[in-house]
Amino acid sequence: MSTVPYARRLLILPAWLVACLLLAAAMPVRADEHCVGSVSELQAALNEAADPANDEATTTVHLKQGTYHIGTTSLVGNHAHEFNELLLLGGYNSDCSVRTVNPDNTVFDADGAGIVHIDPLHDLWIEGIAFRNIGPPFNEVLVIPADDDVIVRIRNDAFIGTKADVYGANVSGVHLRFVNNRVSAMPADGYSAVEILGVDSARVIGNTISGNASVHGMLICTSSGVQLIDNIGWNNNGDDFRVIDDCSNGDNEPGDALFKYNVYQDVTLHEIAGSGSNLPDADPLFVNAAGGNFRLQAASPAVNSGVADSYMADVDLDGHARVIGSAVDRGAYEAQVDDTIPATRTVTNTNDSGAGSLRQAILDANANPDYSFITFDIPGACPQVISLASALPSITQGVRIDAWSQPGSRSNTNTTGDNAMRCVILEGNGVIATGLDFAGTASTQFWLQGIAIGGFTGSGLRLGGGTDDLVWGNQFGGKVGATTVPGNGNGIALTMVATSASIGGDAPVQRNVVAGSSGNGISIGSISFFSSTGNEIVNNLIGTFGSETAAAGNGTGIRITTSGNVVRDNVIVNSASDGVMLSGAGANGNTIEHNRIGRTDHLCISIPVPHCFSDLAPNQRHGLRVENDAHDNIVSANSVWNSGNMGISVGGSGKGNRLSANSVYASAFYGIDLDGSGLNDNDADANAANLPNRGLNYPTILRAYGGKRTGWVEGSLDSIADSYLIQVFTSAAADNEPNGEGEVYLRSGIASIFSAPAGQNGHTTFRIAFNSPTVALAGRRLALTAIDSAGNTSEFSFSAPYLCDVIFRNGVDDAENETCAQ
Repeated sequence: MSTVPYARRLLILPAWLVACLLLAAAMPVRADEHCVGSVSELQAALNEAADPANDEATTTVHLKQGTYHIGTTSLVGNHAHEFNELLLLGGYNSDCSVRTVNPDNTVFDADGAGIVHIDPLHDLWIEGIAFRNIGPPFNEVLVIPADDDVIVRIRNDAFIGTKADVYGANVSGVHLRFVNNRVSAMPADGYSAVEILGVDSARVIGNTISGNASVHGMLICTSSGVQLIDNIGWNNNGDDFRVIDDCSNGDNEPGDALFKYNVYQDVTLHEIAGSGSNLPDADPLFVNAAGGNFRLQAASPAVNSGVADSYMADVDLDGHARVIGSAVDRGAYEAQVDDTIPATRTVTNTNDSGAGSLRQAILDANANPDYSFITFDIPGACPQVISLASALPSITQGVRIDAWSQPGSRSNTNTTGDNAMRCVILEGNGVIATGLDFAGTASTQFWLQGIAIGGFTGSGLRLGGGTDDLVWGNQFGGKVGATTVPGNGNGIALTMVATSASIGGDAPVQRNVVAGSSGNGISIGSISFFSSTGNEIVNNLIGTFGSETAAAGNGTGIRITTSGNVVRDNVIVNSASDGVMLSGAGANGNTIEHNRIGRTDHLCISIPVPHCFSDLAPNQRHGLRVENDAHDNIVSANSVWNSGNMGISVGGSGKGNRLSANSVYASAFYGIDLDGSGLNDNDADANAANLPNRGLNYPTILRAYGGKRTGWVEGSLDSIADSYLIQVFTSAAADNEPNGEGEVYLRSGIASIFSAPAGQNGHTTFRIAFNSPTVALAGRRLALTAIDSAGNTSEFSFSAPYLCDVIFRNGVDDAENETCAQ
């Protein structure tokens, strides 16, 4: 059982702070939380989430345990129900102070209605809910994102006699996390029990899909970013898992998927590199599948045989810890079988060395050729500080160090911020270079969780080896309760041959805090001919801690000089220099997406005075810097605000750095700058070989006009023959520089230049229609960027005012709903 204080945002403040808050301007954005125990209360929260005036708000619905007959709510019916960012979280007690994540305790009963239909405009999170009694003709829980760049998280849910469908074909940038769900008893109706169509990525982790009479257990129609890991598909009609490259053309060509550590009978897909360790035709030994009990018997081949992944849930469908034993179980349930006891070393004191010390536990683990487990049981109150007199030995064998085992420790349960209590602190006192140093071979794995590390002049944690290392729920700098944890030189450093490490993960318990480093918060780099590649930095707090109101910046938030890394869903703020830096020709093929750079998550309080704290947390130089010939990277769907210099700065001569669908706003200088020289005028140089992103010309806006939320932009572009993606952005006000910025990304259109004289630019004009579902357009300004087929992206265009067209101003031609006054 996990404890989640409903009042985590409802702070009691001293009088002097109340006075200060009354003088502060509340931000228009907010996070609204509801403790819901009835259908009417649920509908009130849904109404708030659907209100266009709350387009920047996050509505979190804490559902008390019980059955909700939702047949009369706006969740039900084939009509599209559009919602702003919405979290539906089941499993709470009567005052929402304690939560047990188990979908069987929080039921959405559709009263026989044929469909539960949600169209999110922003991110959607559904967790800990059982859906049942959804009848014909659809038998369906349907999610259709209504805008670009939406993350859909469906976690720890149960779908009983109904299918779960996510359709992203009408928009772009839809990313699905389908994690730790149970799907069963779907009748035969011509469809599959789970259908995933048109998404940009699908992470399907730790699910149990069994006993469905539908056409297939799961159908995925895309080859883009599909991963199926740790799932059980058993006793389904047709394929348990079916991945098709393109379902629209009828050829049923198998699609690409990373397919590993699954239990199944029949599949259709094309396994890509990294797949394997599956158990085909291995009976998972459910306790009683016929009775709907899909828990695992102790002898199941799925027990302690899966692989930990950064997307996996922190608890199973019974609310138990997701890993009991040497490895995670496959499927949605975790058997209570612990096979780690013979290889466990327990730290029982804070001594620098000797029996019961952390140093001795590491020495013992290094002497064990097999995997070791280090736990903590130090007597006394939290926190316990291990103050080192000399450097610890490098760790050379596979090991899991679990500081959550220390009595008094509590992992983070907040969806934003961090409320963890880490009761073990490793202190370097400013005289020791490295805190923990892992130097295992490629066949080993390092797993660290629940510890605070500070005061090391080099790196708090150095990963120089291993494959699939896991760094989850730790803290580097900041505060543990009232105890200050000093910053490190670098918080976390990945180097040498560390490959495919996960720093953080999708679940709140996996979030790391990295604060107060004098150098880099997190660095990924090389030594000589050895490079750390293919790593993920996910969902961490970098430059702040706790409720995110404290500034504890690093020198640079994240610095990467290698290839194939992913940085997503992090808060990266308060850096003395850049938020994110990609440096050197080795920095290529990286993806930076869905991060808040220069903005914290939104924190609101309701007592003693309602107030929303500012999310202003600027990185002092650039929000994101690409330099020294870094090339062919993707920077997508980030919020890059409040930068002390440029929002995004691209220097050197690197090409192919794609900047797509980012919100870039409130930069001290330019939103996007190529070559570090400020505004680059459009020119006739068709090649610009020495400029970053080939100095691509930006589009020119000729006219921007339309109605309240639907409009058009007309413009032109001069460049070489190619097909260009023209991105449309809107901002509330003109930028302080001649060209614009992009507060809100609207959509993209195509502009083609079919021919151009040798060595010269060609010319084209375009007209792009767009919708603005989250903001009314009257009085705003538009700006554009261009992206060529190689990913080279221009600076922002000069901005132009949006004009309300006369048709819409006067409400004629059936345009009343689009009426807008200039």
